[in-house]
Amino acid sequence: MVRNSKDLAKRLRFDLFPRPDFFRRWYWLVGVLFVAIGGLAWWGLHAGTKQRQYLPGPVSQGHASFGDRCETCHAAYAGVPTEACLGCHTDRTHAKSEVETPDCAACHVEHRATGVFLAVANASCVECHGELASTREQPEIRRSVRTFADHPEFGALRAGRRDEAAIRFDHEIHLSSTKIDPDDTLSCVECHVPAKDGALMLPIDFERHCKKCHAQSGLGPDSSVEAVHEAPDVVREDLKAKLLFAAVNNPDGIFGSTDPGLPGRVRRDPLDASVSLAAFIDPTNPKSALAKAEAKLYQPLDPNLGDGASSLLDANKYCFLCHDEEGTHAPGDLPEIEPTMIPTRWLVRGEFSHRAHDLLKCEHCHPDVRESAETADVNLPMKDVCQRCHIDGETRSAGTSCMLCHLYHDTSKDHVLRDARRKEITIEAIFGREAPRARAPTR
Repeated sequence: MVRNSKDLAKRLRFDLFPRPDFFRRWYWLVGVLFVAIGGLAWWGLHAGTKQRQYLPGPVSQGHASFGDRCETCHAAYAGVPTEACLGCHTDRTHAKSEVETPDCAACHVEHRATGVFLAVANASCVECHGELASTREQPEIRRSVRTFADHPEFGALRAGRRDEAAIRFDHEIHLSSTKIDPDDTLSCVECHVPAKDGALMLPIDFERHCKKCHAQSGLGPDSSVEAVHEAPDVVREDLKAKLLFAAVNNPDGIFGSTDPGLPGRVRRDPLDASVSLAAFIDPTNPKSALAKAEAKLYQPLDPNLGDGASSLLDANKYCFLCHDEEGTHAPGDLPEIEPTMIPTRWLVRGEFSHRAHDLLKCEHCHPDVRESAETADVNLPMKDVCQRCHIDGETRSAGTSCMLCHLYHDTSKDHVLRDARRKEITIEAIFGREAPRARAPTR
């Protein structure tokens, strides 16, 4: 049987109308009700949390004070421009040779968690350092660093590097000499003390660390004078005052003579034959007490002495045991002591915390220090030592994040420079019109 449209149309009835549907007539009311509920919910959130209802995640602690004013940082439909960050933060360059400076938001991602805003992922570092572009023809360190295994040897330990400090110091003698009393045997922690922040070591101080064994005493006619550890001009004035004090308090012992007139007793001449106190402390008179004390204090280290403990511990215990003189000085003149230039920071491009490693023995990272007999030795742990704990791709690793050791902004390593560039902003710039008012002083 053949069907056509005419036969099919005969089945349709046009005398019937759709019956009324109870739910259909309330569709519009239900829609209006849901829109009203949504509007009330938005109004309630806006009244209670303002713009915080739009946050995709928490705000870091440093930005929490203006976290409900998105326009402080965000530009409409354009994310966070660097200019918004520089409104409060100073412009900090990573390196003078960088080809392009990335935007702040390229590395610092907000709304992830309250404490990870400054934690930059390795991927952000590798994006540039994986194939480094530089304004130099050849990068200063290495063009490609993708993992800690790729990292070059630390700068202070590369070939040809040495400690350039102008001072003589021998770790081997101080840690293993038999001439040191057993009760005074030195260890690393006797001299190397971490700073309060646990990062770098405090500078070596003569009064605290050296004076016990290297006191500059035994000076003056009666050997009662001790020199201070200062610049030669300060030492001279100090010696003058102490010599005068000794002369006034013991004139008979220094300027007097004895003639016992008894058999077997020898006449004692004066310890000093100066005719006046001015002559007693005259630096131009080689026979004065001051000139003799300075000659002893600045006695040159004998270069003909053989190597070993005797040449340093027995020959000369005064200034030039450790220090060097710049040029020579004429009789009566003060010597010029060469600046020691002892480094206070070795890893100038990296951060390190001794506090994070305080469970380890010093010898674990500095194994060769007991055999170090040269000042030129750089007794820092090499990269291979660090890789025993900081292992790429291992679960039981102390971590290999670039941020463990490196900070992008150079000025963040120099606190003086950072403070000098600090910007001062008003409290209204942080809190807006709702800034807390200053309290009136109470009487």
